Amino acid sequence: MMLLFYITIALTNGICIIFSRSINGRLSQGSNAFYASLVNHVAGFIFLSVVVLFYLPQFPVTLSNIPLIAFSGGIIG
Repeated sequence: MMLLFYITIALTNGICIIFSRSINGRLSQGSNAFYASLVNHVAGFIFLSVVVLFYLPQFPVTLSNIPLIAFSGGIIG
């Protein structure tokens, strides 16, 4: 059951990446690439912030439980 859940999340993530790149491409045609990227990242930040606020009571996480290596992807990206 959990495997199906993770597969669904992976497929949804792939679909969201496709939509994000399509929208970013359309925005960059109407304006410059910096503005398109800014709009893309702000929209993603708002969406993820809402998701985190919605699910936060179900998954209490403290920063002390997360290994520092887990933050390397964000720093490198």
